[in-house]
Amino acid sequence: MLRVGASRTAFFFPHFPFCASCYAPYFCPDELFSARPHFAALAPRAAAGPSLLASDLANIQATAELLATAEADWLHFDVMDGRFVPNISFGLPILEALRPHARQPIDVHLMIERPQDYLAAFRDAGATHLTVHYEACPHLHRVVEQIKSLGCTAGVALNPATPASFLQDIAADLDLVLVMSVNPGFGGRRLFRTRCKRWRT
Repeated sequence: MLRVGASRTAFFFPHFPFCASCYAPYFCPDELFSARPHFAALAPRAAAGPSLLASDLANIQATAELLATAEADWLHFDVMDGRFVPNISFGLPILEALRPHARQPIDVHLMIERPQDYLAAFRDAGATHLTVHYEACPHLHRVVEQIKSLGCTAGVALNPATPASFLQDIAADLDLVLVMSVNPGFGGRRLFRTRCKRWRT
């Protein structure tokens, strides 16, 4: 957890070994902190969200079963479509097959175009949290409402070039914000520390 000032907190979710596609904190800016008081209860500790993209891809089931005995708060499941990002990763069949072997909730990070067309399918496949990209949603508020109507936690991810201030008008409706420190689409990249400054803005 990174606390900046008196009322701004970034909640880090250390990954396994890190979130191979994003390596970023879930960030709670001032607007979110005041609008979502339950964030205050999380302040004493950081939460861990291991990324399944960083696991042994030939045996994801074993990774999920290993993490079921760990202190992870949820599992991070990266979905890429080869269009919104220049890579392809997990899809619905893998999530559905994985769900019975996971003890923790699953946070599905949708790095895809038109995520609204797939929200119900990912919920049915086992998603607990659904995180969409600001840049992929021209009607973001409508998508957030759709996520909540499905009974899932609603999150929004921001690419490195997207200011956090763009979420000011919708902050009260969000459960989490994923602040990207790298451009989405590829795993295994190092953290660009110069981009950490935006977590303080």
